[in-house]
Amino acid sequence: LLTDYEVEGTELPFGPIQLKEGTPPLTGFIDLLLRHRSNHHRLIVDYKTRESSLMPGEIRNWIHLQLPLYMLAASKIPPEIPCGIGQIWQISAKTTQLKTLVITPEAKSQIKLKERPVEFDSAFIAQLLNRLSWIPSAIQTGRFNTEGIEELIPQEKQRAQNTCKSCDFHLGCRFGKTAQ
Repeated sequence: LLTDYEVEGTELPFGPIQLKEGTPPLTGFIDLLLRHRSNHHRLIVDYKTRESSLMPGEIRNWIHLQLPLYMLAASKIPPEIPCGIGQIWQISAKTTQLKTLVITPEAKSQIKLKERPVEFDSAFIAQLLNRLSWIPSAIQTGRFNTEGIEELIPQEKQRAQNTCKSCDFHLGCRFGKTAQ
């Protein structure tokens, strides 16, 4: 329950996180950071207003890395406490729901879940760091390609049809939706 948590920060800045020499550092803002009152693990809440709901598969398939990045960043914010749970608060005309997408094995044993979130364990963190290190260098060298990624998840296919087609980064682009 959210009543078991206290607010640690809103729009909390993080970074710079230097993943690899020669790549730009990552910085950002965490929408809401909470800390459990008794076991002190952290909970990340990220607000989303898109119509389709985010799914754990988007994280497992390395399509949506924002929440795992926030969990990694939150563990480095003093005091350095592990972030146990990553959730989204989905707000749209059709629904309002809180969904757990990422969780540590320790936090998973402490709460009951309806979803099957991605486990934020050491193997996942190693893969995440590798992926996050690869993206900036791939963009800088022109090797970053999102071709076919929308086929992995049906919601991404629909979203791709409604987003800008003027460059290779149409899935990440939110500008110029009418560009052809």
